[in-house]
Amino acid sequence: MHRSRTIMLLTSLFLVPFLASGCSAASPALTITSTDGKTTTIPFLLRSNHVYVRGTVNASDSLWFFVDTGAGSNVISAESISRLGLKTEGLGEAHGAGGTVQAGRVVGATIRVAGLQFGDVLTASIPLQAVATQVGLPVEGIIGSPLFQHSVVEFDYARSVLVVHAPGSFHYGGPGKSVPIEIRPNQHPYVQATVTLQGGKPITEPFVIDTGSSSALILGPQFVDQHHALDSLPKSVTGRSGGVGGSSFNPVGRVASLALGPYTLEQPITTFMQKTGGTISDAIAGGNIGGDVLRRFKVIFDYKGKTMTLEPNALYGAPFEADMTGIVPQVLTDGTRGVAVAAVQPDSPASEAGIAVGDVLESVDGAPLDAGSLAGARERLRQPGVTVRFGLRRGAARSEVTLVTRRLI
Repeated sequence: MHRSRTIMLLTSLFLVPFLASGCSAASPALTITSTDGKTTTIPFLLRSNHVYVRGTVNASDSLWFFVDTGAGSNVISAESISRLGLKTEGLGEAHGAGGTVQAGRVVGATIRVAGLQFGDVLTASIPLQAVATQVGLPVEGIIGSPLFQHSVVEFDYARSVLVVHAPGSFHYGGPGKSVPIEIRPNQHPYVQATVTLQGGKPITEPFVIDTGSSSALILGPQFVDQHHALDSLPKSVTGRSGGVGGSSFNPVGRVASLALGPYTLEQPITTFMQKTGGTISDAIAGGNIGGDVLRRFKVIFDYKGKTMTLEPNALYGAPFEADMTGIVPQVLTDGTRGVAVAAVQPDSPASEAGIAVGDVLESVDGAPLDAGSLAGARERLRQPGVTVRFGLRRGAARSEVTLVTRRLI
């Protein structure tokens, strides 16, 4: 029997192609506009294990996009369409980790990211404001499968850069190892990975490699049911997962190990998806492998060569951790960008300190806390034995509360 608590976990923004592309051969799908026309290096911001880059749409100012192998097209947020002077046509559906949203095809949009220009490719429009609120960035869009279909892409997490190569111009000579990937019609990369449940035998199935997921590992509902995965947990927490389409609630615990090719990662934090928990992969996949695994490597995607190369970095072997306070934070939607307590885990440092649902977290260790600083604060709150001082507002009253973090799973 497993114990259940509540945490918040921002997970995958996972899209499937939902409209016929209707694209012509009027322009190249992707052009590398650097001096040599073969390679460009793009700095990125890593926030909650998501990769964010700056780009433009037509003649716009600089905008934030995140880069997602789990997106079946490029995306511009529905909230930005009018402001950017764009139009959409057609309606369809996009399926995300939180559920389903209405989508349209964007007309007349050219997306540029340092040294790259996208041509005649499918660009969708879906609502992203809820995602932007939670990550604390004004997320205007997603760079999805067109980038990976038409180039070789290195995610160098240690240097916080993407290196994009024209097909045929890249040859890897480093110490990493390559594993085969399969690109299915939904344009997502699948890899054979082996999951060992606590006290169980190794289970090998295809998994989506999803740079748009902040999680380490998500097991799909079919995997959870077929292998009775919840029975393997001595205890779990209930995770609140946010993504396209809203939020869902699922058990979160640890599996014994995850093996990718020659690399084995011990005790990764794992979400055990329920059947009502949104869409993260198709029915014949075991689930998704996300950013909390990928950031421990340099990862090179070569869709045409059907390989993914993994080169361990200094984070390889570091323990996987979850929140150790017992606070489930929620960014307020009242325009203040404040952070409130959405839930408190029982038998946790937060509950023992008297923190309650509805309290507003105004500061951490004297530093102001809002949507923009929440991601950085979360990293500190995933370390054991840390003394943390919260500034709270409850109604009109203000107070300070001190707690010491400890592992809850």
